[in-house]
Amino acid sequence: MSIFDHFALVVNCDTCRSASTVCDLTNQRQFQFYDIRQCYLDKLACAFHECDWSCVTCAADIDDAYNTFLANVHQLILETIPSHKVKLTQSTPSHITPVVKSLLRRQNKLRRRSSIEAANELSTKIGKLVAEFRATRLQRLNNTDPKAMGHC
Repeated sequence: MSIFDHFALVVNCDTCRSASTVCDLTNQRQFQFYDIRQCYLDKLACAFHECDWSCVTCAADIDDAYNTFLANVHQLILETIPSHKVKLTQSTPSHITPVVKSLLRRQNKLRRRSSIEAANELSTKIGKLVAEFRATRLQRLNNTDPKAMGHC
């Protein structure tokens, strides 16, 4: 046998079909996150200022006041700050956060529209986010645990 010979490995992936095992091959989780750019935070602050809080201050007991306050804040956030939804699977690398996935989608849309300069700027931003995530992840690793380093 020479060094140029190759061996094949056949893997049976039918282990999910047994009656006792339920296997979801997609295993997608949906994440929602808010766009907290300064313009939207300013809009939220303005909405807080203009909101009528008398229903909170005139509540009969503290629990009612608290629940009313939370409901008002939640409603103001929904009205003023846009949210984005993305789906991540188990096979998605850990450095692809929901924000990064959203930015990658926007970058792809820009490239399809031939906005190459804007897409390149976004690519730089994505690269910085990924590098920042990986750096913080590496800082948390213990030097004595080589198995954990493979998951970075």
